[in-house]
Amino acid sequence: MNPDLLIMIIIYFFNALYALIFIRIVLSWLRMRSDNPLSRYVIMLTEPLLAPARKLVRRSPLGGPGVPLDISPLIVFFVLSIISASIISVIEAVYYL
Repeated sequence: MNPDLLIMIIIYFFNALYALIFIRIVLSWLRMRSDNPLSRYVIMLTEPLLAPARKLVRRSPLGGPGVPLDISPLIVFFVLSIISASIISVIEAVYYL
């Protein structure tokens, strides 16, 4: 497989994840009803990523009951960026060296 194509696919995949998380953030501001098909679909796709980060935040001094701001999307953005960059670096190291 062409390494440039593989890298492009990985970039598109992670950009789609970023977009879904961003849409989830916007939907949380809009307070859409939970029976809305768009809301359900976005929640279904993003919750497996956000739930572990939310658990970590609750256990930290930053989280807990009464904290109005959910920073779990920021944590997920950061972790996804690291994973994406690592995968691309490995692909480049294997194919271009």
